[in-house]
Amino acid sequence: MKISIDIIADYGGNPGCYDMAFAEVKNKICSIFDAEAIDYRIMSCLSVNAFNTIETGFVVAQLASHSNIKNHVVYHNTAPRKDDISIRKDNAGENLAMSLLPNGVLIVGVYSGFTFSFIKNIAPIYGVKCDNKGSQFRSRDIFPQALLSLVKEVYIEGLSDLSKSNHATEIINNTCDIEINNILYIDGYGNLKTSLPESVLTQQKVVKIIINDIAHTAYISNDGIFGIENGNMVIAQGSSGGNMGNMKFLEISFRGGNAAERFNYPKPGDKIIIT
Repeated sequence: MKISIDIIADYGGNPGCYDMAFAEVKNKICSIFDAEAIDYRIMSCLSVNAFNTIETGFVVAQLASHSNIKNHVVYHNTAPRKDDISIRKDNAGENLAMSLLPNGVLIVGVYSGFTFSFIKNIAPIYGVKCDNKGSQFRSRDIFPQALLSLVKEVYIEGLSDLSKSNHATEIINNTCDIEINNILYIDGYGNLKTSLPESVLTQQKVVKIIINDIAHTAYISNDGIFGIENGNMVIAQGSSGGNMGNMKFLEISFRGGNAAERFNYPKPGDKIIIT
């Protein structure tokens, strides 16, 4: 049995940055899994924008809900510590949470903002009995031990109901709803993955998109992002979603160019206005 682990976090501050913190977290996970003689592999370390919980939640759900990998764990950490903006003692922050998807993927990460919002309709979310203070770098110094315990319960001992976990606290029912008209993620081509509703596809053929006061004309395509001529902005069904409780997400693309560049590089969470 091999455990496969993805690590998603905002350590680098910007997407694609492999900050030293990733190496430290990876090394800590390797050391405690090695000590237990557990067969595992770290598949990827994926960076999102600093403190961006909506981007984190989208990436977590996209990777986890589409996985066909056995014994797959998605471990994430984006913790702005904005749940309480008063003085915090001993580096206290948001609590750890977990969810086990129907496809068997275990998600373990800080419950903050939208980090679990995209899977709330797929599987229950539970709090994890774990210290939430004691280190500025909890995802290295505290949380990996909880991750190890949960992996052993679910994949080695065969636990299929997290409510019966020795490490579970209450079920979490107040997860933030996904907002419509948001940018969720920007891929390497500059395509904007969004939370725009599918009803946009029934609007008139040509619309105006406004993001951070920058406006561009766009064509609505019901035949994918390549369903318009080169050199035009398009709104179309994207490649994301589908397994997130039947949620599907539209993309804004610029065929033959970079949509993010055209809108002066917005970030996930920025609002989209269509007129």
